[in-house]
Amino acid sequence: MLAFGGDEPTVDLPLPPGTEFVRSPPQDCLASLYARCDAWLFASRRDSFGLPILEAMACRTPVVGVPVGAAPELLADGGGLLVPPESPQAMADAIVALCRVSPADWQLASQRAYARARRYSWDDATTRLVAALGAS
Repeated sequence: MLAFGGDEPTVDLPLPPGTEFVRSPPQDCLASLYARCDAWLFASRRDSFGLPILEAMACRTPVVGVPVGAAPELLADGGGLLVPPESPQAMADAIVALCRVSPADWQLASQRAYARARRYSWDDATTRLVAALGAS
């Protein structure tokens, strides 16, 4: 198992035994870390745009996420699973479900995740931002 993030695991929030943890990985390592995952967990309580979700999906990694920020929109096409917030059991069940799918079904979720991520670009984001600012 692989985990990465800015905060070290704690006694109260430990990682399973044998988990490799990478603290605050450099930007140039993120793609290889996302690509090593069978699923990426998005359990944030706040996130406006969902860039980490898109980063994982661009690496063909399905996402298990909570409905925060852009997650409902980004996961609507089957590139992962949306679970209720504040429900560790629902997240655990979704992880198990995703790990138990056939290789063909996992590949389909991976392809859907990648296709969804490819629908976004910096040029598109800039155009949308300028249009939103102009409409204000």
